[in-house]
Amino acid sequence: MHVVVVGGGVIGLSVAWHLLPHARVTVVDVPKPGAASPASAGMLAPYAEAKGSGPLLDLGVASLRMWPAFAKTLGVTLHGPGTLHLTRSASVSLAGSRESSPAGRRDAAEPAAETAALPDGTFVAEEKNVDPRELLAALRPHLHIVHEPVGGDVTVIAKGAWSAPWSFPVRGQLISLRSDAVDTTIYAPGVYLIPRNGHVIVGSTEEHVGFELGTPAVAELHAKAAALVPALRDAEVVDAWCGFRPGSKDGLPYIGRIDKRTYLATGHFRNGILLAPITGKLLAEMIVTGKTPELLQPCDPLR
Repeated sequence: MHVVVVGGGVIGLSVAWHLLPHARVTVVDVPKPGAASPASAGMLAPYAEAKGSGPLLDLGVASLRMWPAFAKTLGVTLHGPGTLHLTRSASVSLAGSRESSPAGRRDAAEPAAETAALPDGTFVAEEKNVDPRELLAALRPHLHIVHEPVGGDVTVIAKGAWSAPWSFPVRGQLISLRSDAVDTTIYAPGVYLIPRNGHVIVGSTEEHVGFELGTPAVAELHAKAAALVPALRDAEVVDAWCGFRPGSKDGLPYIGRIDKRTYLATGHFRNGILLAPITGKLLAEMIVTGKTPELLQPCDPLR
């Protein structure tokens, strides 16, 4: 069986990588300005991104559990001691923040339904972050990648925000501050901070502007970061960029079969990096066996 994966972002590459033991695989990669994967912050935080208990949280928690082995196999570094969850936008003192309350730690092995709403100040040690460019660079050497269309027995469409009519672009802007004032990922209403390699990544906007490139929200993001951690007020902005996340009509990704020879993997919105291992593993399983894994049933593209 020859599987052609159309899309060279982290979702397409993960699907292709997981298929390698079972099929001949070709990835068709046509790079696009503003592609989501390299622009991502790389946060692995299902408890932050899911709005409540349900299939997205279930999928995210299952994928989070896969990440340590996935990263180790690929030689990718998992950064950070974890994620501090704040339910209100107020300045915080990072001293002792990881032990903010008697219930201020959470084990990712706990049932997902019990973690839909985390108390303010909860620290989740399992929620690391990854450099998405390092991840892409680790996956690509394993795969046969071309830049022109090819035919195959099975096609997987994984073109991110360019996978119309299923997904649509949602622009997200991010900035990088030169600072060591933050030592753990902080997720708060309207802003998140991710420390990595002497910088703090600050995100992110959600804008329905089509495929319009631009970073007009630099000052706004810097102000939100400084409101949360005042030590960042005078930090230098060293970079600003944007990416087009693939949105979906109901917040769930589209992962599954759309006809006898065509499968879809898109619509991951803010969770593409987090969901890369579970999407790759389960879609590969579906292609090989013809059966839909239980976790993917709510993600049926024909729903």
